[in-house]
Amino acid sequence: MTQHDSVQVWGAVYETLAGRILTGVLPAGSLMDTAAEHKKEFGLAEGTVGRVTRCLTSEGLIEKSGARHSVRDGAKLSEEFLAAASVLAGMAIAEQIAPRHAMLAVLRSFRDYDDVEDRWDLEDHGIHADVD
Repeated sequence: MTQHDSVQVWGAVYETLAGRILTGVLPAGSLMDTAAEHKKEFGLAEGTVGRVTRCLTSEGLIEKSGARHSVRDGAKLSEEFLAAASVLAGMAIAEQIAPRHAMLAVLRSFRDYDDVEDRWDLEDHGIHADVD
């Protein structure tokens, strides 16, 4: 497996788990699968499972709960936000634009939004940066 393949696998697993959390498939307080269960579900190396878990933790989606991790309160997006995202995805498809590219355009637009006091650094995934 090349480094590019490894990044794609890690990213796909991260997106799958974050998506389950953000949409409420994994509700607040629910325990995350163990590393062994994730390893079996996704066919990942243990280090990759740890990387995904660390990223989800650093982004505030999950927290350590005893020996395991659980979904944090407030991690699920509001129904209104999810509906707006669905509309955006539908518009992207109608315009023959990949929904991922439409979402990226929205994220990039935050770089120029003056009223945002802090933001996620879009160049370094998972690193929180303060806007001066």
